[in-house]
Amino acid sequence: MRQAGFRVLISCVACLAFLSSAIAQDAGTTAPLSAAANQTQNSPTFHAESRIVVVDVVVTKHREPVTGLTQSDFQVLEDGKRQQIQFFESHIPSSSTPRELALPENQYSNISDETPSSINIVLFDLLNTPFVDQPYAREQMVQFLKTLPPGRQVALFELGSTLRMLAGFRATSDELLAAARKVVPHRSALLDTQDSREEAQDQLGLARQGSMNQEFFDHMSDFLAETTAARDQDRAKITLQALQDISHAVSGFRGRKNVIWLSEEFPVYFGPQMNASDPSASARNYFEVMHDTAGLLSSAQISIYPIDVRGLISGLTTASSGGGDRGNTRIRPIEDLHLEMDNLARETGGRAYYDTNDLKLAMQRSIENGSHYYTIAYVPQRQNWDSRYHHIKIQLARSGLDTEYRKGYFANKQTDRPTDQARADLISALQPATPQSTMLALKAKVSLPDSDHPKVRIDCVVDGSALAFTPIDGNRETAHLQFETVAWSPDLKVKANASHIVELSLPQEKYQQVMHNGLAAHQELQLAPGIYNIRVGVLDDGNKKIGTLDIPLRVSEVKKTSQK
Repeated sequence: MRQAGFRVLISCVACLAFLSSAIAQDAGTTAPLSAAANQTQNSPTFHAESRIVVVDVVVTKHREPVTGLTQSDFQVLEDGKRQQIQFFESHIPSSSTPRELALPENQYSNISDETPSSINIVLFDLLNTPFVDQPYAREQMVQFLKTLPPGRQVALFELGSTLRMLAGFRATSDELLAAARKVVPHRSALLDTQDSREEAQDQLGLARQGSMNQEFFDHMSDFLAETTAARDQDRAKITLQALQDISHAVSGFRGRKNVIWLSEEFPVYFGPQMNASDPSASARNYFEVMHDTAGLLSSAQISIYPIDVRGLISGLTTASSGGGDRGNTRIRPIEDLHLEMDNLARETGGRAYYDTNDLKLAMQRSIENGSHYYTIAYVPQRQNWDSRYHHIKIQLARSGLDTEYRKGYFANKQTDRPTDQARADLISALQPATPQSTMLALKAKVSLPDSDHPKVRIDCVVDGSALAFTPIDGNRETAHLQFETVAWSPDLKVKANASHIVELSLPQEKYQQVMHNGLAAHQELQLAPGIYNIRVGVLDDGNKKIGTLDIPLRVSEVKKTSQK
């Protein structure tokens, strides 16, 4: 399988260039694009056999971002050995609001005409947060969104039994606020609070007193522990799946992604102590899934800022414990939680905030620091990718500065996902509340029904440079793609869908044209008059990349022409 060389952090000029021309033409008829060619020449390129490590570094002094540093100010060590920096770039946020891609009427794209240096996700976690603490956290989130600086791209997600996107990156400030105010607190069926666990143990202890059948209560105690562990594992699985979904959704954005995670528990671990051989490992060491998730987060340049929404701990612990030994025993789990939060932030390059009631300030600092950063890329001196954890250390030439960056990564071997799993991922990506996936850049033109064409016609173009082609017979390139389009009604019912498979076997001339102009596809839907959200999805079976695109659509009654 052959793909284009790995280009580090190039802008999306090339993608935009192909999209602007290909939608009105067959793929392969447009002249080469000078903008794309120039961009490629000016960008560092690594061959397919080289695998690079990209590290985003936030530098602060007294918790304020430090800008103006150069490559000579940084030194990178992996497992104690100095590495040669192959690429360096500094990033500061724009003060202007990014504009949407200027498109003609009835044309849509999953990319914009300005690529920000960073994007931000506020993850409001109902799954891992007790009901009593959710209203205050929601109010603090609303206050934070009111003070959002211009130019910051923010999306709002809610984690319950599944992940839902409440507002996308293109949402206005008013739309973000409206979505935040609609978050409805509710109890998590999978969350056992410290109070509920202690109450269950107390009741069991009272029932045990004076009983002649102590063995029965031993079994009951084991059953309670196993039930709690099972719920914890279920929460961990849902949480990890949500992080994977976010990783896939934003992987097409080149640059840092800051996840501001509002929660009270963070049932994940990504550090070097993950134990793959321990058969009794709990959800916090759920090795294989966490291992894969850690790889997705690092490859997508995602940094996590966990924020403990319970606020100040000391007074809460004393008041609820009533003093005595129980108060001391309750402090220990909270201290452990804070250590886990620190680890989560350290392993992803973010920062943890806890023991504070000012959640708004924690969110403001997260987005401000995460928007000022430096990107460093290097090719490790070792050649083998052994799936082991490798430590990263960033050293600065200047003293008195603090750094935030991911402290290591798992050198996972590149393996292909099963086709059936990739197909399942595509189906998931087509769900109406799932965020758009930008792993493949898409553009579509919609033609509404008229007297000559009773169906909705959708002409889609996929970025050819992101597709995986396999050379055969020395002079042809093959690829296999799946196209799916679903029409959702406002009440989230499927009203129509279309699918087809594209199998390509192109001579070199046609292959080069697809690389320049994209791959075009056509689908049609039979829709009654009404309001719909059309979701177009494409899966490249070669590299398992997925691209999705949302199209808001209103279909009107077609007036019949009178016959003379």
